[in-house]
Amino acid sequence: MTWSVWRVSPFITSIFFLLGVFTLYQVVYDGLKTFLHTKKIEIDDDLLNSWFGVIYMMVFIISMQATLTGTPISWQFVNFQLIALIFCAYFLNIRVKYYYFIPIVIAYMIFNGSIGYWES
Repeated sequence: MTWSVWRVSPFITSIFFLLGVFTLYQVVYDGLKTFLHTKKIEIDDDLLNSWFGVIYMMVFIISMQATLTGTPISWQFVNFQLIALIFCAYFLNIRVKYYYFIPIVIAYMIFNGSIGYWES
């Protein structure tokens, strides 16, 4: 869309999209943290950040893939989704053990239909 319609590099629009995803996470996380502290619910902020980050990224990637499943260009967005996941996880300082992501990856591959491909 960006190259054919707007004559703008997809790299530029990808950066702005990722920054929007990052900003939305920060706003929702800060609101959730403030709500929990207001209600006097004791939870470690790092634990909340980690688990909310995992759930947020899972919803983000699955919802993006849901709009692309069955189209001939769905494979083109896999790298973008991986970059978005790594970018947000790094800059948001989400610290989760890697084996928590294994069920998410398997669910994504089943949803995407790539579980049977050797490239996956």
